[in-house]
Order: sequence, then structure tokens, then C-alpha cells
Amino acid sequence: MPKKKILLVEDEADLRLLVKTNLEECGYEIYEAAQGDEGITRLREVQPDLIITDVLMPKMNGNEFIQKARALEAGKDIPVIVLTVRKLMKDYFEDIHVDAFISKPFSTKDLAEKIEQVFRQKEEKTKKTASSHPTTSSSAQAQQKTKKPAASQGDQYCNRCDKRVPADASRCPNCGGSDFRETSY
Repeated sequence: MPKKKILLVEDEADLRLLVKTNLEECGYEIYEAAQGDEGITRLREVQPDLIITDVLMPKMNGNEFIQKARALEAGKDIPVIVLTVRKLMKDYFEDIHVDAFISKPFSTKDLAEKIEQVFRQKEEKTKKTASSHPTTSSSAQAQQKTKKPAASQGDQYCNRCDKRVPADASRCPNCGGSDFRETSY
């Protein structure tokens, strides 16, 4: 199994070296950038599995870096962990869709645990997305759509998967959808 690649964007050289050394010992492949604009270049080159970035950096701060990274095709789905001394900004980081944040100072053990947590969450999300979109042939899907049970009084159907849903259900037991209609047509 190939090593997971992490892009570390941090302007403090000593902290970058400490994090890099410890994460390499954990089995990760670490790529570095000293500032946001360099991070964008490295993102395109490396296509990492995770980004760890500082917030307060010269030239391009962490917020600008995250926004530019998310705007790129190569960076739109990559999880981001923010390193910050501003722990009161947690709500702000959640609003810009950061996967996790760690307040400085932090232990490298805490950082390694947070990385594993983010990778597990991404894996679970990928599995959930795959299971909610089963791969069936288009002819099988067409046959499923044409075979609709006769509607009876009180029946409801899911608008997402077009299957019958119990009248008292708030979510479709087949696909998890919550948009229903009274008849199947």
C-alpha cells in the first residue's frame, strides 16, 4: 500500500521540520511549502491525500490558500487540517469547510491522531457515497422504473429511488431520501 501524501504549508521552518520528521516516522510522505502560493504550486505537482496548513502566513494567508486550493480541480476534495493559535476561530474554520483544526501549541501525537481521524472520516464518507449510488446497468434501472406496484390509498414513493416508502417514514429505507410523493407516477 503506497504511503499517504501530506502537503504541509507552514511558514515557521522549525515547526515544519518537527512536523515533517514526526509524520514521516508515522509512515506518511511529507511535501513542504513555506507559504500559500508555494503551497498551490506543490498541490498541483503532488496531488496530496491531505493538506495541513497554518493560518497566519506572509503573502497568502491560510484562508486564501484554502480558497484557492478548493477552487482547483486537484484540491477540491482534499481534506484540510488547519494549524492555528486562534482557537476561538473554530466556527470560522467550519464555515470554510475545514475538516479539522489543531490549536498551537500541539503535540505531534495529537496531530497524528487528528490525521488518522480525518482519513477515517473521508473513507467512511466515500463508502457511504458508493453505497448510496449502487452501480446497476442502465437497462436494469429502466426495468426497475417500469415495474411499479399499483398505488393504494396512503402509499408514498421516494422521488430519489422511486420505491415505495411506509406512510409513517421520514426517510426512505432504500436510499435515505426524504422527498416523497403520493403516487408512483
